[in-house]
Amino acid sequence: MSIQPVTSEIASNLGLKELNGVLVSSVTPGSAADRAGVKPGDMIVAMNGQSTNNSNELRNRVAATAPGTEVTLTLFRSGSEQQVKATLGELTQESAQTQQGGGPATGGGGKFGLSVQPLTPNDAAQLGLPANTRGALVQSVEPGGPVRTRGYSPGT
Repeated sequence: MSIQPVTSEIASNLGLKELNGVLVSSVTPGSAADRAGVKPGDMIVAMNGQSTNNSNELRNRVAATAPGTEVTLTLFRSGSEQQVKATLGELTQESAQTQQGGGPATGGGGKFGLSVQPLTPNDAAQLGLPANTRGALVQSVEPGGPVRTRGYSPGT
């Protein structure tokens, strides 16, 4: 699943007064989000009852939750809130590359201009992080791409 922040323009188009939640821009067929019934255009406003204010917050919550855990997502769809249950899957290198629209072999950076890989315990140790740290490691960043201008670089 790919998500993006809710901008004031998006909020206005959806008739929202607040800029909270994240917009689902795509759902990978067969993914946990797809099995739960999440659709592009849905806005995720909470996970397990906790408000979701931005895409980084949601990604961090999901990354901190063990694969196989069932979560409740509160969605805003077609003018009303609804809840769906999703069982989190494991982020593999292949799915991370698919979500970013590229990968290390192709050098593709997707629409954000970067490719990532799952953070391994070895990567964490090399970065001076605890071995049980979970997340993603930026593998490559396209020069002049959207995330390069925000200070991202390989290894972050």
